[in-house]
Amino acid sequence: MMHRSKFGLLYIASLVCVFSLNVYAAEWSSLDDNQKQILGAFEASWQSLDEAKQVRLVGVANRWQQMNPEQKQKAAVRLKKWRTLSAGQRQAVRSRFSQFRELPEAEKARVRRQFRKFQNMPEARKAKLKARWQQMSPEQKRKAIQRRKKTVERVPERK
Repeated sequence: MMHRSKFGLLYIASLVCVFSLNVYAAEWSSLDDNQKQILGAFEASWQSLDEAKQVRLVGVANRWQQMNPEQKQKAAVRLKKWRTLSAGQRQAVRSRFSQFRELPEAEKARVRRQFRKFQNMPEARKAKLKARWQQMSPEQKRKAIQRRKKTVERVPERK
């Protein structure tokens, strides 16, 4: 009986939180000054945005306020790069990210390790690898990915 009442309270609390988020984000005037400053580009269109997008944007503004200057600089550079992408390129990035989210946790961890390894390479080495990748045909890329997967499966994970 106690378990059911705890579940009921948790359920009601979560509904209140979700409802509060939606109400909170529904009116531009309900945003605090910092959020308005960060989201200023959306002021004119705020009321026409769906609630889910408003809530996501408020979340972005809240995360932005918690960032240190270095993190903000990094995020600004990424946003600037994002804005230069075509609609097709943006969709490709979204699709790859969606595929990544569907991976098992162990595979996500492997991808993150490989990405960190790439990030830590000297710039000249990264440029060389990028150029080599861009020159490959789709078939060559597919085969390279398959070879990499087989190699990773054979190598025991380092701790």
